[in-house]
Amino acid sequence: MRQRREQVATPITIPLSRASKDKTQPRENQTTQLSWATVTRNGQKKARVINDSTTKSAQAKNANHIDHLNEPKVTNISFRRQPRKGKPISPIKADKRIFLRLPHEHEWRNLSPAGIHEVIVKKLAISPASIGRIKPIHTGLALSPCNDDAWEKILEGQHGLFMTGAKLEPATNWVSVIVPTVPADIRTLQGKVEVSNTMLADEIDRVSSERPSLLKLYGQNNSAAPHRTWMAFFPKAPRPGFRVFDESDLAMPYKKKKPLEFCK
Repeated sequence: MRQRREQVATPITIPLSRASKDKTQPRENQTTQLSWATVTRNGQKKARVINDSTTKSAQAKNANHIDHLNEPKVTNISFRRQPRKGKPISPIKADKRIFLRLPHEHEWRNLSPAGIHEVIVKKLAISPASIGRIKPIHTGLALSPCNDDAWEKILEGQHGLFMTGAKLEPATNWVSVIVPTVPADIRTLQGKVEVSNTMLADEIDRVSSERPSLLKLYGQNNSAAPHRTWMAFFPKAPRPGFRVFDESDLAMPYKKKKPLEFCK
């Protein structure tokens, strides 16, 4: 029969040098041994990197915004509309023209500008250089004196126009009013009477309490038409919306049409 071998347990001994080495070796930093699994499990957050230049620019913008809010607000409209330096506002020039009123059938209306200039210089006894420009208008002539002294001399010499039918008037800021559809004639006990300037001026004075300084026909009026349109000039604004002869339309202020402006 075979003899059975006996098994004897032998103890395992660990070398002291290896154990002491494990005990004395320092533990490595965890941050150097982190793996992707460890980062995912522990949820480590990445540190935020702040740029110094970006921080400084943001701080400067915030400071400028605060300074702008602290500035006093301008509430005066006139101060904001002041012109730029070096471009002063030109003052409004006064109208220094002198108007020579002439009747519609006056003989001076047929003269040329040079002939009118000669007649006015002789009648007013002034220097030829006193009048710079003569412009024909609907009611006569518009004289433009060269300076203020010439303006005074022309008005002082208006007595030389006596018995000529002409009249000198300085420029005034008249109020223009359109009186539309004025009847060309009215029927009275004496019969059919044509409406004249004097009759219309009296009627306007009655209904508006203001007598016009000048009356003239406005636009193109047909002599055979039953109605006409007149323009009245007042030294001050009359009562608005008056009617004449109980037949005309409402009177309205005259506004000059502005010319069309084209793009350049």
